[in-house]
Amino acid sequence: ANNGDSVFVGPGTYTENLDLSEKNVSLISTDGPEVTFIDGGQNGRVVTLDNPGNNDIYNRISGFTIKNGSWNGAGAGIYAYYGNLELVNNIIKDNSSDDVGGGFSIEYGYANIFNCLFRNNNANHGGGLAIRADSQVDIVESVIENNSAFGEGGGIFTDNANVNIVE
Repeated sequence: ANNGDSVFVGPGTYTENLDLSEKNVSLISTDGPEVTFIDGGQNGRVVTLDNPGNNDIYNRISGFTIKNGSWNGAGAGIYAYYGNLELVNNIIKDNSSDDVGGGFSIEYGYANIFNCLFRNNNANHGGGLAIRADSQVDIVESVIENNSAFGEGGGIFTDNANVNIVE
């Protein structure tokens, strides 16, 4: 994908480890998370958004099941470092981090999470989500369930971040 593209994805299972770093890209499923899977294959992060020092990057991920990420650092399912991210109508499940944020990790960024399900993710801290380092995250009409952490925050772990949760 090129900078500024919207990529529309049909139903199926895609065994991928996507790196959307430093690109303004929208990734949109045509038929929803029940039939459109991005499977990390237990082979690293499923989605990486590494945008050092750049909060002008915008990404949208909508309508996917993001699963089977395995990573020894932050963010096995989705990792966001700087940037602006919209997660809409996604299922983030069965991801595992030896550090923080089994399902999702963000540092120094902004995220709007709407109508997402975080389930069966695990990490040392923040099994479902780790929201850290001056990040601003709004979580709206989303479910966080059955996530686990060896340390703090089975569902959500926050550290020096602003989190707004709305049912």
